Amino acid sequence: AGTYRGTATIAETDNYQGATTTTAEFTISKVDSVAATVNANNRTYDGTDQPLVTVTGETKGGEMQYALGTATEATQPYTTSIPTATNAGTYKVWYMVKGNPNYYDTAPGALTVSIGKGEYSGVKTLPEYVHIGEAVTNTLELPAVPEGAAYDTNITISGNSAGLISSATVSGNSLTYSTAALNERTTASIIIPVRDAVNYKDYDFTIIISTKNDAVVTLGSEDALIKTYGDDEFTIGATVENEGAGGEWTYTSSDTDVAVISDAGTVTITGAGDTVLTAVYNSDTTMGQASVSLKVNKAAPEYNAPQPQILLCNATLADISLPEHFSLEDGNAALQLGANTVKVKYTPEDTDNYKDVSGIEVQVILQHKLEETEAVTATQTNPGNSAYWTCSVCGKHFSDKEGKTEIEDGSWIVQMLPKTEPTTDPKTDNPGVDDPGNKNTDGNDPGKVTQNEVPADKGTTITQSGEDAAEYVVISDKGETPAAAFVKPCNEADKNITIPDTVTKGNVTYEVVKIDVNAFKGDKSVENVKVGNNIKEISDNAFSGCVNLKSVDLSKANIEIIGKNAFKGTKLKTVTLPDTVKTVKAGAFSNCKNMTSITFGKNTKTIGKNVVKNSGKLKTIIIRSDKVLSAKNLKALVKSLKNKKVTIKVKKSLFAKYKSAMKKAGFRGKLKKFK
Repeated sequence: AGTYRGTATIAETDNYQGATTTTAEFTISKVDSVAATVNANNRTYDGTDQPLVTVTGETKGGEMQYALGTATEATQPYTTSIPTATNAGTYKVWYMVKGNPNYYDTAPGALTVSIGKGEYSGVKTLPEYVHIGEAVTNTLELPAVPEGAAYDTNITISGNSAGLISSATVSGNSLTYSTAALNERTTASIIIPVRDAVNYKDYDFTIIISTKNDAVVTLGSEDALIKTYGDDEFTIGATVENEGAGGEWTYTSSDTDVAVISDAGTVTITGAGDTVLTAVYNSDTTMGQASVSLKVNKAAPEYNAPQPQILLCNATLADISLPEHFSLEDGNAALQLGANTVKVKYTPEDTDNYKDVSGIEVQVILQHKLEETEAVTATQTNPGNSAYWTCSVCGKHFSDKEGKTEIEDGSWIVQMLPKTEPTTDPKTDNPGVDDPGNKNTDGNDPGKVTQNEVPADKGTTITQSGEDAAEYVVISDKGETPAAAFVKPCNEADKNITIPDTVTKGNVTYEVVKIDVNAFKGDKSVENVKVGNNIKEISDNAFSGCVNLKSVDLSKANIEIIGKNAFKGTKLKTVTLPDTVKTVKAGAFSNCKNMTSITFGKNTKTIGKNVVKNSGKLKTIIIRSDKVLSAKNLKALVKSLKNKKVTIKVKKSLFAKYKSAMKKAGFRGKLKKFK
């Protein structure tokens, strides 16, 4: 459909000229669409969702569309879907053909569709029984009514010629009725109208009340029953006297989370707690019931006791690894070296039905981690030592490999053997001088021979006096650059200590490259230490137990290694490690109660266990490394925090990688970045 323009031209031939072009317009009009046949799908409510109309035949020129609306117009958008409905009621279904470029829309049409209310098939009667000769007042919870419905208060009492029912009232879903004490068998009914259900016709709910003789019900035990969760099924053994025709038993449990009871009176325990079991006997002429209380105690759970554990000598209760559901009973107990008995509690996963088990004993053995130093025979040039063993955890020394006999630091040293005096030339009385009539190979006259002093042997002690009096030991071999280690200060009362760059013995200068094991251990006087440029290692326990040490100046040092427990138990507040530091060993800054921050340098690659353990005021850790530390090192660092929430700062460029790595390491504090 549409308007078109046509053009015609006669072409030129051999004998005729061409004709002028002629143009004409013509129109193709739209035509009316034709709708399919639409029929109302009237029915009665059955709870299903069904189409409101059925469509037969074909549509010409477009597509059928439908909408719900009022009697005068569609109130919902037209769609190609046929409307459906479930609930009873009257519906207006509008329909039309939506045309296309060649067909017109049809005028909308409408159908009225009805879904009638159905007959209610639920519970409509309820039997009730009272004992002959007994007047009662009962309140019943009536069954729920269908959607929209309610119990009418205009009730009817039927068949009450004997006067059994004296009163009856309805309030909401509750019925309260009273009966007279009659000495005869009779029946009466209370009829309650149910009105205005959305999908069902009005109906009546009837309570049929009958009188019956007493039936004496006896249970197998009148005393309270006591069972344990997990016990086998049992029966309550109900019997009856004064049976009647058509007699039946029903059983109930007041709390089915504790026990359920079958139609045959078999009780199955479902959980720990208290319930009441009731047996009801009902026949055509007699009725009776009896109840017994049931207490179900929690059961003792099955468990596998934790295995004995062997821990290092510095372990605490926090280091004990317990399986899931086990916990320490005394969290303040102290562990001693050797065998310990620790009591734990087992808490089952199902605490509702199983009880806790206390007093479970676990064997915990604390032992040293010993490293042997082999015996060395003393010579005239070097001291020796007896064999001894050192604990790499606590730093203590022992004379036996079992770690039973502790010895003092240095007690293993065997002094050098006495040197043999050189012989003297009888002519010159000068040792080592040639005959006076000759010249020495260096051209000097006899008696004036000079020697270049050579470095002392490894192990030689150097003692320096003066303001910073201290003892050093030569640690370099022959042919190496002379080097020494700082062993200990000579004046134990010094508060301020300077470790020099070098120390001199004779004409030989030795670089001081190391602070030796236990150099200041337990020194309660030292407060401030300045470390020389040449120091490359601060050895194990070097400052351990220096309880008044407040500052260590490392700004000029070229330290690469900080040993185990090197600064354990000091008063250091802020620690900044030089970029030269590569390794920080286990416990290096543990028990530093005043420390608030620690900065690891750019080249730190290894961080030992418990590096900042028990450093209670620690708030900030800065990691300046250009690469993300390994998972093993991050886990060691995080574990030493013992779940303490500190802030760890890392380079901005590494923040995303650290965020993932820290999460895997179990870090629970804040992670921040710096440029």
